[in-house]
Amino acid sequence: MNQRVKAAVTVGSGHVEIQEFDMPTLGKGAAICKILMAGVCGTDKHTYSGETVQYKGTPDEFSIPFPIIQGHELAMEIVAIDEEGAQNLSFDGDYLKVGDRVTICPDVVCGKCWFCKNMPSYPWCEKAQFHYGHNRSTTFDKKLYGGFSQYMYIEPGARLYKIPDGLPNDLACFTEVMCVTYTLEKAREFSSFDLEGFNFGDTVVIQGSGPLGIAHIAMARMLGAGKIIA
Repeated sequence: MNQRVKAAVTVGSGHVEIQEFDMPTLGKGAAICKILMAGVCGTDKHTYSGETVQYKGTPDEFSIPFPIIQGHELAMEIVAIDEEGAQNLSFDGDYLKVGDRVTICPDVVCGKCWFCKNMPSYPWCEKAQFHYGHNRSTTFDKKLYGGFSQYMYIEPGARLYKIPDGLPNDLACFTEVMCVTYTLEKAREFSSFDLEGFNFGDTVVIQGSGPLGIAHIAMARMLGAGKIIA
């Protein structure tokens, strides 16, 4: 692909510029995706506002490496992929091809530590590789590692998920947001024990009704809650 790519680059807190980059060359086991729609996470807002330390107090703590392309709540279309990427980039084992719509887990984990093998959620990975839209600067290798861009480069080890045909892009962008509501699913699991978790029809209290609070309200309804208090 011999073309230039435009991206909104956060060059520092409170400062965003539109910059152009060369379209990267496709590497082994990788893919290049066209961004169809990108959501704005609270984390993106915090970074722009000057709160630039993430995962503070954990082994994965890091500071935002400006300049950076932010954005990780995404609906994308694959425009280039090699055979190895087609076979391995889908978390669900789907064979991926050009034209497929996909979304992504923004966190690329090691897949080898105890936590990766025993707890399938990313926050506990001891050797996280990187986080799309968070800690790969535009000075790094393929440069396009965030969704506030026309295209994004997908590294081997990333986890892509095919978007169902009936799901529009503006809703597919909420995939990563709704993943945060897994805490409700864990609470639901505890209903196998007396007086723990919640059962069908139970009252659920959600503190805060901002974007993530609203997502939890939606998930509580989907899981069968009765009265929902926010």
